[in-house]
Amino acid sequence: MGAVMGSIRTLVLTGTATAPVTERQLIGFNDAPAGADTPVKGVADMDASIGGDFPITAIGVVDLVSGGAIAAGAEVSSNAAARPVSGGAAPFGTALTATTGPDQRVRVLIR
Repeated sequence: MGAVMGSIRTLVLTGTATAPVTERQLIGFNDAPAGADTPVKGVADMDASIGGDFPITAIGVVDLVSGGAIAAGAEVSSNAAARPVSGGAAPFGTALTATTGPDQRVRVLIR
């Protein structure tokens, strides 16, 4: 992933971590990393320890680390590792770029 990852943050909320959070993880409505096919509140903009406040991008364009192959234009949802994957029961956004597998940068429009 050598290049710098970026984002366009249109709507930023504040969360209070109920579990350890890592920057660019998908965050559920319980302010913890999202699980597989669970609703996504947004993306963590920084690391946070339990009880710590952290910014969450709820609407915008964010570069994330993929959880699998994703086609550009595909709806994305969370996997068990709080990474975006193609399809799923609880889509939170649309992939603007494609990946061929996990651990690749994907730009996502969060809505």
